Amino acid sequence: GSHRVMMSYPTASYDQLVRQVEDLRKENSHLRRELQDNSHHLSKLENETSDMK
Repeated sequence: GSHRVMMSYPTASYDQLVRQVEDLRKENSHLRRELQDNSHHLSKLENETSDMK
């Protein structure tokens, strides 16, 4: 399955993997912040449009 793809990189040192995980974590928190902003905007829009009805 897809697990073999990961196994085919024995050259990746532990340090490299740790760095990759760190990068992914940063990206994740950044994306989460964007999502929260977007949902905040959405709920604001929904409130405004419901007022117009």
